[in-house]
Amino acid sequence: MEEELCKEAQDPFTFDADLDCIAAFKLLFHAEIEMFLEEKAKERIVQIESAISSNLPWQRDNPHIFAMQSLLCCGDPLPPKFDHGDLSARLTALLGKAKAKIAENNGIKEASFVALSLIAGKTTEELSSTITATLNSFGSERGEIAHKSVPRTRVVNGPSVESATATDIVKELGIYFDVV
Repeated sequence: MEEELCKEAQDPFTFDADLDCIAAFKLLFHAEIEMFLEEKAKERIVQIESAISSNLPWQRDNPHIFAMQSLLCCGDPLPPKFDHGDLSARLTALLGKAKAKIAENNGIKEASFVALSLIAGKTTEELSSTITATLNSFGSERGEIAHKSVPRTRVVNGPSVESATATDIVKELGIYFDVV
């Protein structure tokens, strides 16, 4: 992609883009976003499991648990009697379902983004419609490239556009997940 960016910068009006290279970049970048979202979700699961196994408090630091429970449809939200051990066991079962959801994840569009965000510790109020729209668009374009040959697709942009899009997505996700 670096070579394509250089060629475009040297002659922006008449350069001949390597569309296969740009399409490959989009596919690989999509995979990196997907992996980042899955890793953020796994990271949170490990934190919660550690708190449970160490018998540390976990409820106050994880307000997203009940939204995650609703998403993953894992039994009643509260046990019949309020017992910390029962609640911890239910959470352990819920974390198992969350791990399964991550393992079967295939994409970055809205359903995947929301599920992985909730598992990663975001509350429903924190879900970003802006990032969701960006990832839906990028995921759709990636899907068109993945399922059609490059000459038959209309979503391969110039290298500078693809690079700028990737940079914007990284910045948005960095802010969203507090990693910048």
